[in-house]
Amino acid sequence: MRSPLLHTMKGWLALAAVAVVPLLYSGSYLSAFWNPYGHLNDLPLAIVNQDQGYKGHHEGQQLIKSLPKNWHTRILSGSQVKEANNLLKSGKVDMIITIPPNYSRDLLTDKAPSLDYAVDPGTNYLTGILMTREADSITQDVTSQIQTKIAHQEVQAMTLLQHGAIKLHEGTHQLAQHVQGINKGGQALTQAATQLTTASQQLAQGSHALSTGFVKLSQGMHHIATQSDQFSQDMSNVAQHTHQLSTGLMQEQEGLDTFFGQFNQLAQGSTTLASDGTKLSQGTLGLSQVLNQQHALIAKAQRLAEEAPNNPADLSELEAILNQLSASSTQITQLSTTLATQNSQLTQGLNTLASQSQQLSDASHALEQSTATLTQGAASLSTEAAALSQGSHMLSQANQKLSSGSQQLQSSLAQLAHGSVLMNHSLASLGSHLNQYTQAVNQFMSPIPSISHNLSTLAQGLQQTKKPLNWASQPIQTHMTNIGGAGNYGTGLSPYFLALSLWVGALVVTVLVPGGDKKGLRTREWVSLGLAFAQIVILTTGILWLLPLSPRYALTFWGIMTLVGLTWWAIMRLLVEKFGDGGRLFAIVLLVIQLSGSAGTYPIELSPHFFAVIHPYLPMTWAIHVMRYALSGSYSTVLMPDIIRLSLTFLAAWVIMRFVPGRLAFDAPPLAPGESVDDQQHPSSPTSLSL
Repeated sequence: MRSPLLHTMKGWLALAAVAVVPLLYSGSYLSAFWNPYGHLNDLPLAIVNQDQGYKGHHEGQQLIKSLPKNWHTRILSGSQVKEANNLLKSGKVDMIITIPPNYSRDLLTDKAPSLDYAVDPGTNYLTGILMTREADSITQDVTSQIQTKIAHQEVQAMTLLQHGAIKLHEGTHQLAQHVQGINKGGQALTQAATQLTTASQQLAQGSHALSTGFVKLSQGMHHIATQSDQFSQDMSNVAQHTHQLSTGLMQEQEGLDTFFGQFNQLAQGSTTLASDGTKLSQGTLGLSQVLNQQHALIAKAQRLAEEAPNNPADLSELEAILNQLSASSTQITQLSTTLATQNSQLTQGLNTLASQSQQLSDASHALEQSTATLTQGAASLSTEAAALSQGSHMLSQANQKLSSGSQQLQSSLAQLAHGSVLMNHSLASLGSHLNQYTQAVNQFMSPIPSISHNLSTLAQGLQQTKKPLNWASQPIQTHMTNIGGAGNYGTGLSPYFLALSLWVGALVVTVLVPGGDKKGLRTREWVSLGLAFAQIVILTTGILWLLPLSPRYALTFWGIMTLVGLTWWAIMRLLVEKFGDGGRLFAIVLLVIQLSGSAGTYPIELSPHFFAVIHPYLPMTWAIHVMRYALSGSYSTVLMPDIIRLSLTFLAAWVIMRFVPGRLAFDAPPLAPGESVDDQQHPSSPTSLSL
């Protein structure tokens, strides 16, 4: 005879349905968790921005803007901390990122600010693990952005530093050239002073010869005065001119003394000025050498700053170079201060030298006037002496002496006049060299402000460059908080497997107590209900005794296990009583769907859209929520709604099963005619209760 199972459409449908169950299970479960780590950006986050900013900078806002645009984030203000915690406890967000109030201030003052992360492993243990990794990833991204920004600032500072060093080097080169001009002017000034000394010596010799001639002339005049009284009137005139000549000589001597005093001061000032010019030249040479060394260090530091983001090992070497740059900057500042001091001394010496030169010129003019007066007096005296000589033969011998003295006086006066002309020429040459020297000093002074500005820019760039590199290696600190306790893998997955166990247990009961007509419904109902209670008690007691499971709310845990077990019992009795074997198969399909869509393992955001849509409406979702509350205190905000949903599901399934008439049973045909499937498995004894 033909087999009803193999030769009827109903039998083939039953076989096809059973054959599809493994595919349905694998396909549904694997599709739900095929690539969960590839959808981490779909996990909802809450960001509490408490940053108060610092000097117009709001780095907290910049941090939020730097996060990927495809992340599901809720931006909350600093006053919404309580709301953020409620969202986390209810499972509406999987992590809270808190930006502290001093985030901008710490970040901009080279302190490591902290980012506070909060997760609740009680809502989903795997979510807590994923969020911990995500927190590390966010911290690494923020750290990388900060390090990139620091590296960019380092490169800019190095570039600015290099430009400042180049300008400083150029200014120093100009300074060296001007110092050479000052040295040349000093040499010319020394030569002019030497010429002036020679002329002054000649002037002194002429003055000495003039004084000697005057003595001889006075002796001759005295001899003439003693020889004759008849020339008393002429002698009176000669005496008058002689007195004038004596007065002129005294003035000439005073002028010479003043002139030599001013000249000695001028020579001393020239020597001091030449010494200051030599010191200035040496300081400029030292500054140039330090700048050349710093220029090489800046080039090396710029190269290391560009390589630092890719090679953190260069940070220590970069720090050492920055310390050398800081030391050389201090040395440059000291040299610049020394140069400024020497330049001030040089300018003061020039002013003093110019004043002394003017005084020397005035003394020279006075000496020249005295010499002219003396020359005129000597000429008058010579005329009077000649007249006196013609008037008296008796005094010829004395007159000869007087003429000889006058000639010596004329010769000395001529020599004195020549020395005065030479001295005036030397003074003119000295004035010309002083003008050149003053121009060279002015040219020397012109780049000093620019060099000072460049040194200030160089020091500023060095301060910007000298970041604390140990802070740059780890600019962000993290603090992870687990709300509701740390939890573990077993505790985190317990709600999922407990709900699954009760569902499978209720499904197995339908094998022992299958559906049937309404006549034996009450007996089947009570027998299956007793088995369900036995499963609940044994499962709850065994899991608490065999495993280190410690519910946070023990009595609530017992009550929730009872509620879930009764709800699953009511659903199974409804399906098997109204649909027979088809209801049992539908229960398996519903189990497979709920395993994938209830978020018992990975968060539902990591599953395809279909499972995310049906997730809120699955009974196992509600069961997992309330169990997680009993175990860890999570999902407190949805506890009562989920309990109400489970209770209504239990009541609806029981009422429909108990009071709604009708049965659309889809029982599989027997393999052999006249047999049921149970008879084929156990011919000698029934495998189900015939109630």
